[in-house]
Amino acid sequence: METVQAILAGRAHYIGTYCKKDIEFIGCVQEAEVYFVFNSKLGRIIHEQGRIQLQEFNPNGNWGTARSPNCEGFTPEEFQMLDFSQIDLSEFFGDLYPLPASQLQNNLRNTVNTFQGNVPES
Repeated sequence: METVQAILAGRAHYIGTYCKKDIEFIGCVQEAEVYFVFNSKLGRIIHEQGRIQLQEFNPNGNWGTARSPNCEGFTPEEFQMLDFSQIDLSEFFGDLYPLPASQLQNNLRNTVNTFQGNVPES
């Protein structure tokens, strides 16, 4: 449940899928998806784009495999070596921008109408 919420919130990085349960003569009967779950979307973005900048995590961020993921985070020294001008934060900033004025006005109008509809007449 927590992983699904993290995926929907943009806080998870997909690593891969592997066969969790294999039965002889039948084959794989249960697969598992592996994700890294971060505390925030910003944390995921920095890790995804920062890992490929560092020699320690090359090639391609060195996330490991579904059966053997590499969950290592950044050391303070590695974090200081990141070039934030190379990190695209547009996905994060998209969440911060306010709603367009017309949508904000409609939302406010709906909230007021709902409130007025719920106030008992004296």
